[in-house]
Amino acid sequence: MLRVLERSLPGAAAAWLVIGVSAAVAAPVQFRTGPGNKVVAVSNLVPRDGCVPSRMRGRVAKREFNGTGLYLSGIVLENADGSRTVVNVDSEYAGADAVSAARVKGALETLLTVGRRVDLGVFACGAAGRVLTIHSVRSI
Repeated sequence: MLRVLERSLPGAAAAWLVIGVSAAVAAPVQFRTGPGNKVVAVSNLVPRDGCVPSRMRGRVAKREFNGTGLYLSGIVLENADGSRTVVNVDSEYAGADAVSAARVKGALETLLTVGRRVDLGVFACGAAGRVLTIHSVRSI
């Protein structure tokens, strides 16, 4: 099922595009577009599942892909102080219909390009919150 919703944001030339990715996701993936209809943010990538939400900012230092090389599986984020953090990218969207999966895949690969500065919304899961999974990405 594909659902599209657009609305203008006050003071910005941006719109939200909402696409239902799968029945397992509580809310549909949302894309925020800017001038030229370019994607500048993606949110609602994974359900919360009892994890603690947090925010991170930094520069994408490295990208990792799954075994087939088709889907982004993680990134290394370089923080302002020079330290690096591994953050997982859940590919739950890969099981969605082809159009939705391609839209999410393309947006993530564009927003998470090596060298790009990003603001990430992450869920800290596992023992002591050491497993980080991206639930939103915004270019800064």
